[in-house]
Amino acid sequence: MRKIIRCLSVLVMMFLLCGAVTLAADYKPGKVTGIKATSVGETGFTLKWKKVSKATGYYVYLVNGAGAKKIASTKSTSYKVSKLTPGKTYQYKVVAYRKVKKTTYVSNSFSSVVTVTPKLKKPEKPSGFRVGVNGSRTLELTWNKAANATGYEVFSYDRSSGKYTKVKTLTGRSCQFGGLRVGEKYTYAVRSYRKVSGVTVYSGYTGLVSGEPVKVSAAAAAVRTFRYARKTKKKVTVYNYDKKKNQTLAAGTRLYVSSKTTSGYLYGYLSNGQKVKIKASNLKSAYGIEFNPGGDYSKAVKEEFVNTKNLSSPTKYLVWINHYKTRVNIFKGSVGNWKLVKTFKVSIGKMGSPRGLRKIYGRTRWGYENQPIVQWSPQGNSFHSMLGARAGTATSGGCIRCYSSDLFWIYNNIPDNTTVYSY
Repeated sequence: MRKIIRCLSVLVMMFLLCGAVTLAADYKPGKVTGIKATSVGETGFTLKWKKVSKATGYYVYLVNGAGAKKIASTKSTSYKVSKLTPGKTYQYKVVAYRKVKKTTYVSNSFSSVVTVTPKLKKPEKPSGFRVGVNGSRTLELTWNKAANATGYEVFSYDRSSGKYTKVKTLTGRSCQFGGLRVGEKYTYAVRSYRKVSGVTVYSGYTGLVSGEPVKVSAAAAAVRTFRYARKTKKKVTVYNYDKKKNQTLAAGTRLYVSSKTTSGYLYGYLSNGQKVKIKASNLKSAYGIEFNPGGDYSKAVKEEFVNTKNLSSPTKYLVWINHYKTRVNIFKGSVGNWKLVKTFKVSIGKMGSPRGLRKIYGRTRWGYENQPIVQWSPQGNSFHSMLGARAGTATSGGCIRCYSSDLFWIYNNIPDNTTVYSY
């Protein structure tokens, strides 16, 4: 009897074990199939696969040689992989799992392995590359923005040896080389680069472009823009370049400086014209600008100035706002060959206007006076009517106020996109 009971117990145990094994096998999901890499970018991609019957979710593994490391768990049938290094090869596989109560059952089979090598987009070659004179013994290189470029490399080129020498790396689209020999030809090329996660790719070189620096006359070199009027907060010691020694300035001393900044050092000019160096933090905020509406630069000086600034325009006109002399000067021609065709006196901004290269953005008529408004900066600055002001004054918030006849001339003759040089 006891032998019969023992036999029955063993049979029951075997039955239960077989049932448990069969039950576990039934709970395990099948193999992941249809796995592929999609939307492969420079530093990532999306891994996709087909839905597995009975699966609660999926484990994503990074394959490394003979081993594999679990990097994610997802209930979706896709997973976005990021932060990869361009040019490096990666492998991935996925396995399905199923949760029943507190137990997780993992499939017996992994998916096939997917191999991915993300690559950087090659930047385009810079277009519109040109070399022009910009001041005395100085050449300026400019070019257009290149798609996908992180930055640019500038090379000088030796025609006798056929050798390129890298001379600058920068993110902007222009640079200058000063102190050059007058009359000597200098040749340059530019290429763009793209850098992501420590990997860099390059475009081809632009065509070679040459330029010859010139010596600018003293009169053209003396052309300048406005300076900001600021006063010292307290008694302060500065360095005077004319006296070549330190000098103490009393609180409230007025200086003319090029910036409103409150940090670093500034070069400034005293009322007697002497040049000094001062900490910007020792100056109060700007309260006005220095300008001189009396007299004007000659036609020859104006043409020399703009023709030695490497200024181009997509139209046959170029507009130069000279804040210091409260004049608008209009030229016709092309880069390096601009001829003055019109000049007139205006009222400028009390605190100046945005400086640098702008353009004519558009025009309309002002309902208040039915006078033209011609916008020349993205900040909204425009050429408009006098509104009671006088030419040769600083009265506006930054716009350029013109007499009616001059305003209508701009409105009727200067096309949109014309370059405006605010200086």
